[in-house]
Amino acid sequence: MPFPKIEHCLICEDMRPEATGLSSLLGFYGITPHVKISTIDFSKPILRLTLLFLTDEVRTSGNYEFSVTILDSQKKMIPTSIPKSRLSLKPEREKRLQLAITMDAIRFSGPGLYEVHISVDGMPIYKTEFWVVQESQGAFGDSSSGILYTEQAEGESRAVTGKEGR
Repeated sequence: MPFPKIEHCLICEDMRPEATGLSSLLGFYGITPHVKISTIDFSKPILRLTLLFLTDEVRTSGNYEFSVTILDSQKKMIPTSIPKSRLSLKPEREKRLQLAITMDAIRFSGPGLYEVHISVDGMPIYKTEFWVVQESQGAFGDSSSGILYTEQAEGESRAVTGKEGR
């Protein structure tokens, strides 16, 4: 019984499921591979990071072992708090899976391109990537949270701070 095809990976700080079946995304970075996560100091962890995987329709029942691995630009696995998980799925008409993996205090080894690998029952089924870059303190402006919003320009995101305005 095949696992539903993963269509997209969204990256945000956190995701909150709502009673209505909707999801609220907090601190949205973007949809991979068009994600750039900025940090000032690689010795300090990113406090929270959520990978939200959106799948095709769940068409078959099954029990699966699901694992996530993140590799740095040198292909070394970065330590995360993501244990292997057991998933039990049942088909529901026109129901798509939203699978959120939240990591606390994640440390990136340095700037570069990071890969996310998903395996189900020990077999690789999905790979995507995102960028981590180092910014100077000034790039975050006077905002206590850093980035106020991001712009997409010619296929690349850039942070826009309070000093630059909209």
